[in-house]
This record gives sequence, structure tokens and C-alpha cells, in this order.
Amino acid sequence: MKAVVTGSSGFIGFNVAEWLSKSGYDVVAVDVTEKPEDLSARYVKLDLTDKEAVMRLVESERPDYVLHYAAITTLSSTISDPYSAFFVNDFSTLNLLEASSRVGVKRFVYASSVLGSTRVYVKWGQKEMSLPISALWDVPISDVAVKSVNPLTGKADYMPISSVIRHRLGKKDLYRVWYKKGVERSVVATGDHSVFVLTDDGMLKAREVRALEAGTDYLFPDDGYGVPCGPDEDALLKSSLSQGAEITEIEQISDDELKMLKAQGDFDGYVYDISVPGSQAFFGGDVPVLLHNSSNVYGVPLRNPVREDDPFAPRVPYDHTKVVAEYMVSAYAMAKKMPYSITRSWLIFGEHDKPNRAVPIFIRKAVRDEPITLYNSGKDVTDPYHVSNYLKALEVILKDERAIGQAYNVGTGSHMSVAQMAQSIVDILGSHSKLILAGPRSELEAQPQISYPSIEKITGLGYSPVTSFKDGVLRTKQWMEKKGLL
Repeated sequence: MKAVVTGSSGFIGFNVAEWLSKSGYDVVAVDVTEKPEDLSARYVKLDLTDKEAVMRLVESERPDYVLHYAAITTLSSTISDPYSAFFVNDFSTLNLLEASSRVGVKRFVYASSVLGSTRVYVKWGQKEMSLPISALWDVPISDVAVKSVNPLTGKADYMPISSVIRHRLGKKDLYRVWYKKGVERSVVATGDHSVFVLTDDGMLKAREVRALEAGTDYLFPDDGYGVPCGPDEDALLKSSLSQGAEITEIEQISDDELKMLKAQGDFDGYVYDISVPGSQAFFGGDVPVLLHNSSNVYGVPLRNPVREDDPFAPRVPYDHTKVVAEYMVSAYAMAKKMPYSITRSWLIFGEHDKPNRAVPIFIRKAVRDEPITLYNSGKDVTDPYHVSNYLKALEVILKDERAIGQAYNVGTGSHMSVAQMAQSIVDILGSHSKLILAGPRSELEAQPQISYPSIEKITGLGYSPVTSFKDGVLRTKQWMEKKGLL
């Protein structure tokens, strides 16, 4: 099998090219820069925006697979020069799609990074929208209905709001609920927050978080919040244990964890409750307030964990170039019947990573016992994972024809804030580094990006993470040490 891998001088492209070579593929590595000294694959220096050059390459090599990773990825560069971002990221994709469709590749794999989101669904007059629950504090509730579940019919519907209550929260009222469906995850909620559970008798009931029973109750559906989320949930409301996620543990939030939530600005000390006539639970709840600062609502995901069918929510030019490229791929699939797969990844790190990216910086600082500065207090939340997990995901996607015409989130199914990630690296390496919580460097950075993926879809292909965060950090540190980067 022959594979063309673009962006092979970059972090992910390099790792993909090397992994495919070791797996027995005939790899043609392509990039616009000089060949990296450690790259063993055959290398072609090529500008992918040159249509004729791309056509000649693909037609002469006639690969079975084209894996496209080349792009301008530096956010600041795409903001200062959006023209170049669109020209490089999208025209290179267009040229590769055209060339691939002409030779009839078995699969075109595009690496994307599109984000989605989570909020309370409301109907304001005749308009349907999603809002952070705290936004309802200062509006006339007679004008707004919240999407809830009618306990008589079991169906989702917009229901009138009786009241919105804001109150101070004591630390003993916060709980972390651990639940598992394929992978173990957790969510923070107040003790009196009602969630839907599926009981052993198959009934769908509302129950307070503090009354949940590990090993007996199942969160329903498995959406990371224990309540149905999305514009149309009727199809989800089926009383079947297979729809739920098993609750494995319920624990109260510790003093240290509460301090971290407050330091990051993810919790302002208030909880907002909505009363809906005849229903104990609703779409949203106080969970979003705990996860997001009530004064910082822009750029926040519509639902977490993000699922593949969530709407796109691009913020900066780089994000927009990825959205455009995904539509290009879909268009060629429709018009030219070209088989494709899309991967959507979160924060990947590992060997050959750029030294100016977050994890290498944290490792280098930790090894030197230097303070680690976290801009905007490290509020962003993501799913950081070692590159070997991405390669495992790519392996199952390439081998399984069910992946044709599909997009897949790639991650571990867990998440942590940048501050938690930095502290974890300090602890793993036994460092004495201190975290310095600094302010945002820009207006955009002041809007935390809280996004982590659901990996339920790709686990259906047989994927599961192969490297833990700790082992990934240690492997990356060992490689940096070998390369003299510490």
C-alpha cells in the first residue's frame, strides 16, 4: 500500500509518516520545507498551493491513501494574515482533492479540528437559541421558555419558567460524579441538582446528585451532564439501560479542587436554579455555571463532551479554514464519489512536538524547577493526549470501511484545564515549579475555550487509548532530553 502524507515536516505529519513506514506502507512524505533529518520516509519538497505540481505528484505516485496534515496552524499568524491562512490551508486541500479524485484513491484522510458547544436551550419569543443559564438572571422570565422534559409524556418540549434563583454556594454542596460508558469521565454538579437516571426497573426518573447510588443508577443519556442536551432529544428518551452511563463513584469536592475552580475563574461562587412547572430537571442546569465563568460566554462550546454532529463554532481564521476544508471534502465525496475519513483532534503532544507548544514548555520549565506562567489563569479545558493515541485511532480508521464518509473525534474521553495539565506535569516529574496565574494577553484569550470530545463513535470501530497522560509526558520528556531540548 502506498500513502502520500502531507505536512510531514510538522509534528503530527512526521509521526504519521514514520508510523506508516514502520507499518509496511510505501510512504511519500510531502512538505514545503527541507526534509527533517530524522525522517526515514521518501521525501518530496513541494508547495501544495501549486496545482500543477500537486497533479504531477499524485498522478505519478498513484497512492492508495492521501493523508493531509499540511496547514498554517499558528493562531496568531492566521489572525494577522487570514488571506495566507485560507490560501494555504484551503487551496492546498482543494488541489489534493482534485488530484485524488482523478487517480481514484482508496481513502482521503483529512485532519481537522472543529469545535462544538453546551448551554441551556431556550425559546425567546419565536426564536430558539442556547444561552448560559446565568444569562436568564437579568431577563423577564415571562418572555422565555426552557427546554425540559414533560414528566407526563416523557417528551422534550419548551416549558414556561416559574423562577430563576441565584444563591451563594458552600463548598460542601459541590459533588463530582464519576460515570462510565466505555471510558470513565466525571462531571461537577451541586448536591441538589436533578439529573435523569435509568433505574434497574427501566424507568426514567429525576434524582438529586447527592442521592445518586454508584453501581445502581445510570446517568441518562450519556452526554456528560446527565441530562438530555440538544435541539431535538425526543429520540433519546427511551427507557433502556443501554442508553445510560453507569455511575461508579460520587464524591464531594475537596477544598483544593474548589480553590482551583475559583482560581481559574470557572466558578464565581453563585449557583443559578431554574424552576419549571411539573418537571424536576431541564436541559442545562447549574453544571454550565460551574464549568464556565458566568461573565465569559463567548467561544464556549455548545455541548461537552463535543460530538461529531454538533454544529461548527469557529472563532479565529484558522478554525474557519478547517470548516471550509471539511465542506470541500464533503463536496468531492458527493460530486466525485471519493471515499474519505476526517479526524478531529484536540491537544496532541509527544515526540517531535514543537518546543514552543504547551506541553514541551511545561516539561522544560518543570525539569528546571522554573515557575510556569499560565495566561488567563490556564482556564482553557481540553483533552490532552500522546500522539500514539492518535496513531491508534488512525489505524482503526484506515482498516475499517465503516469509517468511509465519516468524521471522528479523537481523544481519550477525559479532560483537564491547562492549569490542571501544568500541575500534573509538575507532579509527574517531581518538580518544585510553581504555577503563576497571569491575566489574558488579548481580548480573545480572555474568552476561555472549554472543549473536550466524546469518543463514543470511534470506540465503535475498536479504538481505545493506548498511552496514559503520565506515560506520554515521560516519553516526551525522554525524547526532549535526547534532543538536548531541556
